Amino acid sequence: MISKYQVQHVAGLAKLRISDREAEHYSVELSKILEYVDQLSAAVTGDRLEVEMSGPTDRWRADEAAPWPANERRLALRQAEMTESNLVKVPKII
Repeated sequence: MISKYQVQHVAGLAKLRISDREAEHYSVELSKILEYVDQLSAAVTGDRLEVEMSGPTDRWRADEAAPWPANERRLALRQAEMTESNLVKVPKII
């Protein structure tokens, strides 16, 4: 279990001021979290993750422009603040 003093020490390193009551609360909460992590570490699963040995593959789809139906394009352009030549115009940032 993490002691109240350990919590206060870490809080001091982080330049945080916490009361004794808060330190006691965090001590209990952090101890619960660490116990749960220990349970997860000890869990044995029947399935092992197999690493793909054939090398990296591209999981992304190709970036291809597809035409919009005219009614969807008009609706989208109506919602834009500025448009020009059937395109959405955005303000210059730099």
